[in-house]
Amino acid sequence: MKKAQKVAAGLVSAIVIIASTIAIRDYGIEATDDAQIEGRIVNISTRVSGQVQKLHVEDNQDVKQGQPLVELDRTELESRLAAAQADLSAAQASLSASESELTAATSRLHLADIELGRLKKLAKDGVVSQSEVDSRQVQYDQAKANYDQAMSRLSSGKHLAGAAPGAALAKVQQAEAALQLAQVNLSYATITAPISGLVSRKNVEVGQVLAPMTSLMALVDLHDVWVVANFKEDQLNNLKAGQTAKIKVDSYPGHTFEAEVASIAAATGSKFSLLPPDNASGNFVKVVQRVPVLLHFKNTNGEHGEGIVLRPGMSATVAVKTR
Repeated sequence: MKKAQKVAAGLVSAIVIIASTIAIRDYGIEATDDAQIEGRIVNISTRVSGQVQKLHVEDNQDVKQGQPLVELDRTELESRLAAAQADLSAAQASLSASESELTAATSRLHLADIELGRLKKLAKDGVVSQSEVDSRQVQYDQAKANYDQAMSRLSSGKHLAGAAPGAALAKVQQAEAALQLAQVNLSYATITAPISGLVSRKNVEVGQVLAPMTSLMALVDLHDVWVVANFKEDQLNNLKAGQTAKIKVDSYPGHTFEAEVASIAAATGSKFSLLPPDNASGNFVKVVQRVPVLLHFKNTNGEHGEGIVLRPGMSATVAVKTR
């Protein structure tokens, strides 16, 4: 009996020691296994329509920022550019002709005004007859009408010198804008990488005809990853930005990553869902909510050890030291 009592006492002591060790170890630690690696994923799409002429990348290929990914057939876009250049030349010629016409009409009006004024003075002295003055008046009126017509063409009916730009100048500005748009659209025929990363989810082949905003592929930057851990709402009391954390990733069970709490989300994850819960009716089951917490790896250059690559979507376990 004494032996049994000793064994029981030993087991109780062992349990107490183990429980105490676990309690001491976990004191000041908030942990969750509801976490995953997140990263920067950029979707690549077209901005103009066209047929794929060249494809420069394959799935999982590493590309650099600015590297060509896809080239569209440029024939139609170049034709539109040529047409825009022709329209601009025609509009500029029309503006030049309108300005020349106005200049000539102004000169004729000025000459007619001088001659009419001279004849009126001579008529007062009885040197010329009134009929000659009336004839010169008709010439002046015709010159004034021609001037008004030229000004109307150039200034949309405004007959004052220095008036706002009229139809001819507006057409030039419109043609210039169309030319600029055609040049920009031509530049979109070559689709380049906006960031450095790995090509993923490629969905384009040579010869395929694409419409604007067609999704082609995605680029994933494996050198810019972080962790989003979803902590229970009753764990948030002790969590603060700047606290250190230990992270274990399921893909690398023998490796521990150092991290730091960057920020805590402003709302629970369920509030950002497509159909957020509405408990206003009163008939609900209380569920402990989770709040996303953003953590940054202390090793910010993306190198976490030989052969270790952290990819967005990997599952992780996070333990934050709160004390």
